[in-house]
Amino acid sequence: LRKVLILDRLEEWTNLAVEAERLLVVYPHRRSVLLGAVKAYLELEQPERALPHATRLATNAPLGFSGNETLGTVFSHLGRADSACFDFRRAIANDPAHRSAEALAAYCEEWMPEAAQGGDGGDGGEGSEKGDGGRGE
Repeated sequence: LRKVLILDRLEEWTNLAVEAERLLVVYPHRRSVLLGAVKAYLELEQPERALPHATRLATNAPLGFSGNETLGTVFSHLGRADSACFDFRRAIANDPAHRSAEALAAYCEEWMPEAAQGGDGGDGGEGSEKGDGGRGE
């Protein structure tokens, strides 16, 4: 029974990813569709496929919290704590009172202690003109 439930859940996330990709052709900047694609790919353990959608979210609203938090989350799933913390710190700077700000700061303190003490966390400092957080992507 457990295996059937897992397979059903996997099929649901796969269907969501397919539908999101289809909708992104028509609505390439719609936040809800981008978030759906990111969530589906993370649930399917395919963070590399979530990355372009999360990058677009953060680029569309660079002064917001959610897009930067989402991009940081994708980088953390990719095992790139330095890039994750760069985006998490950007999200926190945009909305220090956000309910998730403390948890993001704790993540960075645990994984990038030098960044929490004012270091650059290995990102090379400031972001680039492309909005890629100075990661050269």
